[in-house]
Amino acid sequence: MDRLEYIQELQEKSYQHTKKQSIIINNFFSLITIVIISITIILYVSYVVPAQKSKKDREIKRIEQEKFFDKRAKERELSHKLNQKKEDNK
Repeated sequence: MDRLEYIQELQEKSYQHTKKQSIIINNFFSLITIVIISITIILYVSYVVPAQKSKKDREIKRIEQEKFFDKRAKERELSHKLNQKKEDNK
């Protein structure tokens, strides 16, 4: 019986040792996962968000320029019409 108890103790110790290794490996992979997610968030905030903001700003500027050019084209048409009327009156 003594030998069986000794074998059981050894088996329990080996299970405990495996559990400790498993916990260490699990903690290691958890830490790596946290680091990778943190780096991803930092890169997203540093590069993607400003790029989207600048794209939106460029779009707003483009729309403003189109409005200005449309307004300017209408002013030119009106100017040409008025000049044409002056020439017709002479």
